[in-house]
This record gives sequence, structure tokens and C-alpha cells, in this order.
Amino acid sequence: MSDSKVLAGANVGSMSYDGPDALIKDISALIDKAKNHVAREYNSAQALLCWSIGKRIDEEILKSERAEYGEAIVASLSNHLALSYGKGYSRPNLFRMIKLAKSFPPIMKLSQHCRDNCLGLILF
Repeated sequence: MSDSKVLAGANVGSMSYDGPDALIKDISALIDKAKNHVAREYNSAQALLCWSIGKRIDEEILKSERAEYGEAIVASLSNHLALSYGKGYSRPNLFRMIKLAKSFPPIMKLSQHCRDNCLGLILF
């Protein structure tokens, strides 16, 4: 998304100079709005990532009906991912991701569909 679309709702063109306090307030509002936008986008992307990881692991585990096989997959995967990406991919967190994918399949699919196909409608 371009910076102009993020800042479009801030009425940048209609600002007038009413002194340093007003300028500071206006610029602070622009910064806060952009930070909030980035935080929302990050949270959405992170939730979708966790859901996708959980779904993929669940699909792999379902290929085998042995519970110990699934446990071994998650433990091994966790060791590899934690080395590369940190403790956020621990064994308990991977199981939370699986639970997320099992709990919210339609919501996350709809969210991805909207991200892929409806973004233009949301921006205006």
C-alpha cells in the first residue's frame, strides 16, 4: 500500500499553519496513524501466518494416523524452526497454531480471500 493511501484520511492538504503547537499536533497525528496502520497489518499477517503454519502441520499429521508420528513431526519441526526463527516456533506454540487452524478455518480462509481480492474496495 502506498504512503499516500495510508495518509489519505489525514487531510494533509487541508492543514494550515497555526503555530508550532498545531504543527506538532498534526505531525504527531500523522505518525500515530501510520504506526497504528502498520501494527494492524502486522497483526493480520502474523495471525494468517500462524494459521497457515498450523494448517500445514495438521495436514501433514493427518496423513499418518499414528499420534506418536505427529508428535515427532512437531518436535523435529520445532527444533529446526526455533534455530532459524527463534523461540516463537517452540513445540507448544506449534501446537497452538494447529489448534488455531482447526478452530477457525472459514474465518482465516475468508480473510485471505479478502486480502487477495477485495483490497481495492477496502482502500477507498
